[in-house]
Amino acid sequence: HLRIWVCVSTEFNTMRILESIVESTSGHNPNLSTLEALKNKVQEILLGKRYLLVLDDVWSTDKWEDLKSVLLCGGGTKGAAVLVTTRVESVASVMGTCPAHHLSPLSEDDNWLLFKYHAFGSDKVERTELEAIGKKIVKKCGGSPLASKALGSLLRNKKEEIQWVNVLESKFWDILEDDAIIVRALKISYFHLKLSLRQCFAFCAIFPEDYRMEKEQLIHLWMANGLIKSKGKLEIEDVGNEAWEELCQRSFFQEVEIDELGRTTFKMHGLFHELAQSIMGEECLVYDESANLTNLSTRVHHVTCLKREREVNMDPFKKAESLRSMINLRPFDDYRNLN
Repeated sequence: HLRIWVCVSTEFNTMRILESIVESTSGHNPNLSTLEALKNKVQEILLGKRYLLVLDDVWSTDKWEDLKSVLLCGGGTKGAAVLVTTRVESVASVMGTCPAHHLSPLSEDDNWLLFKYHAFGSDKVERTELEAIGKKIVKKCGGSPLASKALGSLLRNKKEEIQWVNVLESKFWDILEDDAIIVRALKISYFHLKLSLRQCFAFCAIFPEDYRMEKEQLIHLWMANGLIKSKGKLEIEDVGNEAWEELCQRSFFQEVEIDELGRTTFKMHGLFHELAQSIMGEECLVYDESANLTNLSTRVHHVTCLKREREVNMDPFKKAESLRSMINLRPFDDYRNLN
């Protein structure tokens, strides 16, 4: 049986989804440049097999029928299933073949246990006065485990009662009325970072959502863009390591893995990624097949290239006077950072 997980995100990019299916099942990128070739490859992989395909965080259905026709190759296979997660009711109604399951918020007791674990650790006894404040914070989290985890991590090394009260009574709970409760909580966590760490976190918006980042590569990018500097007797790489460790401890990074070569990789939760994107705004651009460079902002600082061509046409970027770096994430190209 095959188990396949694909993060779809805001744009329903059929080629990217098909590539992800091949990568998930074969362990490597197919390096196929046409949609037709990718369709044939996926049909070859799935034909006659039982599989569970999870399409995570779907926002639109404009190209769903095209993907569906590929998945139904050979009339479909008994026992094969597609599970869709979405925040949009209309997406569920279009893609679903059975009634949608609406996830309930985490219970207050379970949310408190999660918050307590991140705020106090697994083997520590919490102080009564901090526990009372913490439970009020958890209530404000609205049953969101990510919010509780982020704010619990924020308060882990905070021992003074006033520090907890500041989170409980933060202005962001009230003034960000257009934001969901979970986004307010993530912004509170973000604005409690040191300014240098805020910049390091926001810089991660240059990577696509659900992208597995490499710790060493990210630290080198921070260095190249002047986001970190040597401090006293600490070398600049050590400062970068400290910054990464703090962001990880604060739950901005997740799914940390160390491979057989000792390389550390990790991901960012989709909502943290959205927060980073909202902070960076026009300073970051993902350059792929759907990118419209006609009205390229002069404020672009960082470009992430996902196009399949080996040669990138730099002409549209000549008016981007603030361009600092271009990163090519295509798997068959060498990684490069142009400053």
